[in-house]
This record gives sequence, C-alpha cells and structure tokens, in this order.
Amino acid sequence: RSAVRTATMLGEKGMKMSDAVPVSFSSLLFSPLLSRSVLPSSLLPRGLQTRCPFKTPSLVPGRTCTSLLQERNMHARIHGTYSLQKVRGASAWAVSIASCHARAMSSKPSGEAAGKNHLEDRLSRYPELSVGGILRAGDYLGTATFAMTGTLTAASSGMDLLGCVVIGTITAVGGGTIRDMLLGHENGKSKRAFWMDEQEYLWISILSSVMTFFWWNHAAQQLKLSQEDTWIFWLDSCGIGVFCCIGAMNGVRAGLSPFLSALCGMITSTFGGLTRDVLTHRPVRILHSHAELYATTAFCGGGAYVAARMMGMPMYVRAASGFVVGFGLRTVAW
Repeated sequence: RSAVRTATMLGEKGMKMSDAVPVSFSSLLFSPLLSRSVLPSSLLPRGLQTRCPFKTPSLVPGRTCTSLLQERNMHARIHGTYSLQKVRGASAWAVSIASCHARAMSSKPSGEAAGKNHLEDRLSRYPELSVGGILRAGDYLGTATFAMTGTLTAASSGMDLLGCVVIGTITAVGGGTIRDMLLGHENGKSKRAFWMDEQEYLWISILSSVMTFFWWNHAAQQLKLSQEDTWIFWLDSCGIGVFCCIGAMNGVRAGLSPFLSALCGMITSTFGGLTRDVLTHRPVRILHSHAELYATTAFCGGGAYVAARMMGMPMYVRAASGFVVGFGLRTVAW
C-alpha cells in the first residue's frame, strides 16, 4: 500500500504510470521480500489494477528486482516521463517502510509471550474453586463491607439515602477506579474503570448501601450492634488483604515496576476510604498517626505479592503471601 501511495503521488505530479511502469509498484518493490506471499491486485486502486499485468509477486518467477528496474528505466527513457532520481528516491522510501513493518511484525511474538506471562495475574470472572475464583469471592465480600462502612460514616454525618449510597459506593469501588485512571492502559489497550465492564460491583455496592441505610438501626437495636464491633474489623481486614493483592495484579499486568505495583495495591485498598473522608469532612484516616496502621499494611501486602511473583512462586503462594501480610499486619497493629 505504501508503494501504491508513492506511485499515486508521482502520478499527481504529471507522471503517467501506464506508460512508464509495466508492473505494479508492489510487485517491483516487494517481490524480493515477499517471494511466497500473496498480494492480490484487488488491494490496488481500480486504475492501477487494469494497468498491472501481474496479479501477485509470486507470478513473476525468475525476474529479479534488478531486471524490473532495468525495464522500468528503459520505458522511462523512451517516454521521457520519469526522473530516474525521483523514482529511486521513492523506491528507497517505500522499501524502508516495508523494512520497518517487517521488524515490527517480527517483534510481535515477544509481546504475545509477555502477555501470556501475565495471564496468571488475573481473577476468574466469577467465584469458583480456584485461586482466582477465591480472590473474586473475597473481592465481592470486601466490596459489600466497604460499602456498608461507607454508608455508616455518611449516615453519621447526616446524609440522606442518596448521599449514603454515593458515599458507600465510592468507598467500595473508589480505590480501584482511581487505580484504573492512573494506569490508563493495559497491554497497550486503553483501560476504563473496572466496574464498567464488571457491573456486579456497582450493584453490590448499591444494594449493600441501601440495606445498611434502612436496616442498620433496627438490627443494631435487636442484636446490639455498633460500628466498633469486632466482626466489622475482621471483615474490613479481609477486604484489605484481598484488595492489595488485586491492585498489585493490575500493576503487574500494566508492566509497572515492583514498587509501583505494590503502590497500586495500596491505592486499591485505601483511596476509596480517603475519598470518603474528604467528602464527609472527616480527618483522612490513612494520614493521621493517631489512627491504626492502614495504608502501610496494604502497601506491604501488595509488596509481598510482587516479591513472591519475582521469586517465581505459583499463583496460590503469591495470593496467600499478599493476603497474609496485609491481613496480618492489620490485625497486629489494631
């Protein structure tokens, strides 16, 4: 196609292709490069198809690029329509483009191999009996827990149903959303917020927020529950352990350094709560020394996952390392 564009450009300058070139530019330039390939003449513009006696380079046996150049130069001298210097310059330009394209195609398998190396750093689409499936189930549980705690914080600030649902949803999926916005792409493809493709996270957050808004006071009176109960802490700690692993996975798939991949784990775990505190005008939890360790545990959990991956550990060891470190440090520092 590059050769045809060159021929068209020269034709626009007053040079007649039908009088000067007995074969197509594609046959002339790429016959030594694509000796076994097929280049249908249907790829050429309609005007050049009728002027090209050869359909593909493979139909020119025994003819070298030198002989074709000699034939073309002879026609150019007879009709006086071509400048040999211009033709050689155009040929060199088109051949250089073909060479760059060949180098790009030759490097493609390495990219595919790199993509295969990152296949393990993914979750299963839905919960199942596998490492990725267990992490997916933990992700659902952590999302519901974060939405509940976010709704309780919003309700204590005097917000109505809409405010509680918005704050609860931001708490649950805000960290992953900020992470995806910062990454911007994955394996060369643009990346959008994960809940736009996996909408169940949005519905889990909304449902958990609505249920908490309507039924928390009744349940608290009947079961004597409070926001400081231990079971809420344990669920929150499990969410931290799962989220830091998933965030580190996203950093690895994006090709980030180990430090930045661990940072993705921390962002996924904590930036939803950070946004919640800003919107409810509360001191940001992860930035005050009087609060328990939170962001540090998430960063260490993501770092443990990345470290296990760098040592070549299998997927279940990586996930277990990240979860145990994130969950363990959170409970020890409580």
